[in-house]
Formats: sequence, C-alpha cells, structure tokens
Amino acid sequence: MRIIYKPLLYIFDIGILIVIISLLTRRLQMDNVTRKDIADYILRIGVEIDPVKALEYVNQIVDILIQRLGSGEDVLISNFGKFSVRQKKERIGRNPKTRQEVIIPPRKVVKFHPSPAFKQKIQKTP
Repeated sequence: MRIIYKPLLYIFDIGILIVIISLLTRRLQMDNVTRKDIADYILRIGVEIDPVKALEYVNQIVDILIQRLGSGEDVLISNFGKFSVRQKKERIGRNPKTRQEVIIPPRKVVKFHPSPAFKQKIQKTP
C-alpha cells in the first residue's frame, strides 16, 4: 500500500525531508535526530509554517508509520523508500562473555529499503 502524507507534501517535497535529516546528522554531528530537531530544521530552512504545526506534521508521519507497520502493512513513500515488517525465526545465539548458547525467540523487525531517488540525493549531499 502506498502511503503519502499529503499535508506535509504540500509544504515541501519528500526529497527535502531526506536532505534535512542527512544535513542535521552531519552538520550537528548527532547520533540521533529527534522529532523536534526535524521540525526546527524545517523552520530554519525557510518553510513558512507555525512551529507547533511543523512538529505536529513530523509527529503525525511517525505515528502513521508506527500504526501501519504495527498492523503488518508495508509503507511505501514515493522517492524515499519502503518500510516493511519481517518476521525473524527463532535461532540459537551465543553470549559473547560466557560463550553459552541461548535461544533468541522469534520477533518482528522493521526493514527499510531506500528508493533509487533517496540513494541519489544522499550521494549528492555534502
């Protein structure tokens, strides 16, 4: 299912969001970028929007991703990539300190597959 968050796309192209996240992590040398960091950066690059609305849009995007992925749906965002949930099987792991074998239970993991446009924009980012 293709999910495109319309209100945010009215404000700026999804490619800009990719560049925003990339620039934030590089320029600020941050390990993690918070929702507020993204909203603040949207305002700093000149998007004319209320600061509270910017944060609301970012929160809504994250909430949509969580809701859709939680219900087992794939989320495809054009020119960005595809988020999907995959089931991992039970397997045997090893405690690195004691070398004792442990059973790792089956679990769900989120996978992200970037689109070619995403990869291209990341390569062009300084």
